Amino acid sequence: MPHHSKVNHQHLKRKNRKTNYDEFIQKLKQHPEITIREGRCQRLKIDGKYRYKQKGVDTLLTMDLMDLPLEHPKIKEVILIASDSDFVPVIQRLKKFGIKVTLYTYFERDRKSIFSTSNKLLGSVSKYVKLKKEDFE
Repeated sequence: MPHHSKVNHQHLKRKNRKTNYDEFIQKLKQHPEITIREGRCQRLKIDGKYRYKQKGVDTLLTMDLMDLPLEHPKIKEVILIASDSDFVPVIQRLKKFGIKVTLYTYFERDRKSIFSTSNKLLGSVSKYVKLKKEDFE
């Protein structure tokens, strides 16, 4: 029975996390000035455990960000929540249109190297806020 209770506990933990996520997203969607982009969900087996990842979000966000200067020319600042250096080119393009990007980001390790991709991301934005693990609890 100990294994069964551990599995049940993990299931309840995942279900609670999903419920909290759904509630958070619904609150954000109540604000018309906030755009939420979610990709398709993919189940991956990593180190013997199943993990769920969203796929395709970066492409959707990039398309939305590039549409801003054309469809919403009055917007002069964007808040981006990301930790992926793939956004550096689109951030640099937005700067050419006079749009400032404020980044909220999270990464577990401090990147000491000047060649780090996260440093490249941090250096591309107008300003950034480094989120802590506690910000997600």
